[in-house]
Amino acid sequence: VTTGKDQFRTQVTAFDFGWYLNKNEEVYQFNNPISECIKKICTQFAITVGNIANIPIVYKKISRGTLSDIIKELLEYATKMNGIKYVPHMRDGKFYVEAQSNAVVVYNSDVFGVNVDVTMLFENTTVTRSIENLINRVKVTQDSENSIKVLATKQDQPSILKYGQIQKLETLSKEENKNALNVATSQLKLLNKVAENFSITLPGVIDCRAGKVLQFDDDIIPIKGIYRIKQCNHNINS
Repeated sequence: VTTGKDQFRTQVTAFDFGWYLNKNEEVYQFNNPISECIKKICTQFAITVGNIANIPIVYKKISRGTLSDIIKELLEYATKMNGIKYVPHMRDGKFYVEAQSNAVVVYNSDVFGVNVDVTMLFENTTVTRSIENLINRVKVTQDSENSIKVLATKQDQPSILKYGQIQKLETLSKEENKNALNVATSQLKLLNKVAENFSITLPGVIDCRAGKVLQFDDDIIPIKGIYRIKQCNHNINS
């Protein structure tokens, strides 16, 4: 995308083909299953598709903005309706949308001729725990011109007693209101969590990337359990 040169070296900035999803803008009036909406976007802008997960939820709205923002909007709506998170990504020059996997991945690195799980070789660790984004009560309503109708409510009483009530309001259209209980249940399941985040330095494994799941078991920090990678930077030296 960009090159720069001085007397000693040339610097190059490059991206995968997802760059075109971030740079192109469009407006759509959708009335199709979400998977078909995403395929339509990719076809129109010549983005090669590897696989788009089957998402039969129909999306009936007008969307405008960058292609990546529109796809994000579609997938967030799907997650609200069915409680499944989806991961869009480029791989080998093709675009994929896949259901987020909870399968633990084990990455090994060669250390003095021995294959060692990289999660045992950590350093530079910082841990934070927060209820900043915790939601322990979800109310779903349908708004009309003259009234507000409560369609469903789900809450976690032990969490409310411990942290205080933190409520999220979801509003559905008349056509969507049959999904009210599913929306309340899935949103509570996704958001009723104390966030535990940490940054860590590990020996590099090139397949390690955002969205993958690692398992840690350390008594010193302590970090115990299954964690999803939010962001991953690779440094290649020498």
